[in-house]
Amino acid sequence: MAKKRSEFNQLLEMECGEIPPYTGKFWEYFDANPEVWVLIRDIAKAKLSQGRRFGMKQIFERIRFGYPGMAATDPDGTGLRLPNNYTAYYARLLVFVRPDMGDLLVLRQLHPNGGHRGGKPLPFNKTKTDAVGARVVYLWQHGTWPEEE
Repeated sequence: MAKKRSEFNQLLEMECGEIPPYTGKFWEYFDANPEVWVLIRDIAKAKLSQGRRFGMKQIFERIRFGYPGMAATDPDGTGLRLPNNYTAYYARLLVFVRPDMGDLLVLRQLHPNGGHRGGKPLPFNKTKTDAVGARVVYLWQHGTWPEEE
């Protein structure tokens, strides 16, 4: 998995020009909470089989409200927190591991500071994207930037 993490981090750096600030904390969270990744994969597989477009925020909300102990904050302080800071990482990891998810998953381009550029979703579908969105799609599906025409 160390090699895959290294490749994943290289793609993040290619997209943003540098490694985004939450990357190290994301991997710590990922290691400490493997059940989150299992739930994300299962929900995404169901969406893929239905042919329905989806976003990672939608999956996060489904986990928070559909699974006991997964709320953003539990009143008694127990249970697992699911921080919004990691949605972009999980979305990219999903496409990194399963490129076929890229045709239905909605992404936004990451900004080097960890935020999003403009806040407008870039559809993760080459036939419906602008030039920037298509380049991000290609990067995460193929591991390299597309050739310039």
